Amino acid sequence: MSEYLFVLGRAKELCLAELRSVLTRERIIHHPVSSSPEIFYISATEPLDADYLIRILGGTIKIAEVFGVVKDEDENAIIERLTEFVRCNLKEGEKKINFGLSGYGNFHSNELNHWSKTIKERLEEDQIRSRFLLPQKGLSLSSVVVAKEKLLEIILIKEGRKIILAKTLVVQDFEDWGRRDFGRPAPDPHRGMLPPKVARMMVNLTVGEVILDPFCGVGTILAEGMMLGYKVIGSDQSEEAIEKTKRNLNWFVSNYQISSSKYQIFQCDATHISQKLPPESIDAIVTEPYLGPVVEDRRRKIENGKLRNVILGLEKLYIGCLREWYKILKPDGRVVIALPSFKLTDREFFVKKPIDTCENLGYTLLAGPYQYSRSQAKVVRNIYILEKRYGSH
Repeated sequence: MSEYLFVLGRAKELCLAELRSVLTRERIIHHPVSSSPEIFYISATEPLDADYLIRILGGTIKIAEVFGVVKDEDENAIIERLTEFVRCNLKEGEKKINFGLSGYGNFHSNELNHWSKTIKERLEEDQIRSRFLLPQKGLSLSSVVVAKEKLLEIILIKEGRKIILAKTLVVQDFEDWGRRDFGRPAPDPHRGMLPPKVARMMVNLTVGEVILDPFCGVGTILAEGMMLGYKVIGSDQSEEAIEKTKRNLNWFVSNYQISSSKYQIFQCDATHISQKLPPESIDAIVTEPYLGPVVEDRRRKIENGKLRNVILGLEKLYIGCLREWYKILKPDGRVVIALPSFKLTDREFFVKKPIDTCENLGYTLLAGPYQYSRSQAKVVRNIYILEKRYGSH
């Protein structure tokens, strides 16, 4: 049995839901050891392919393997164990090692600083040169720093009277995620673009082989589906969006060696899409629909009265979509959908009616809402997973 830590990204509940879904889909036999807001700790029956997992996960920023447990009151034993581990990780032929400690739980930055300095001093006694880095803020090193500085990162988790020690195996490829976000030839800054990591997490909450995004925008969800090997179908009522999607997906095909036969794009209203696709032909619909005028014009102030009308209009649209999508989903097919909520100074207004009435439309609510928003955002994405109940219509 091997034990692993998954360090989760900002939207913790969404990140954990994605991770659980992927572990199940990949048939990784595991048992949860513990879970905190930042860390999911598992015991696995077989060694994990951490490189593969970090490539397919959108919401996990580090994967580490546990190598020891020490009592938290025995500082000398902690430092001795850490020093020995750093010493053992010095590669043959090298005379210097870069390391860093990241603490999760009830640590003090002074503790990590003192331990790092003491490790460095003890290594010097063995004629081993070393350099350590401390977190710029908080108690944990960023994945960017770990990757750029080629650090041996040791993660420490305080659990009760013991400290779990783990070696970081892989970190998220921040450069590639940035390239996919900002390197595409046809962005659309006016439509409140879904971040690729969130799109990836939404795709990872699905099952099956064929994914549809009926509000494809510039193709973010479609691209992330293609990266995972799905056949993707995209539609949008905007001709401009269709052209941008085609440009972006062609860019993905040429830059990531993806088969162009993996996608199909056409112009269509999301509430009439059954006219374009055969009945029960889609495994999953993954989409961020039109979120309303607040997203299109971020300078626009939200006013209470007008917001109620906006929500009524969105609810009507989403209910119409769910009714239509039932026709093209396979039995037990899923809908992973991001619905907005709107933040005023003292309240948050949700678009709830489509979820509250989903059973009448032929769906079961499996999970959600998983919230995602940037800091200070007026609009929050609420991600739900629905499953088609076969035979209910």
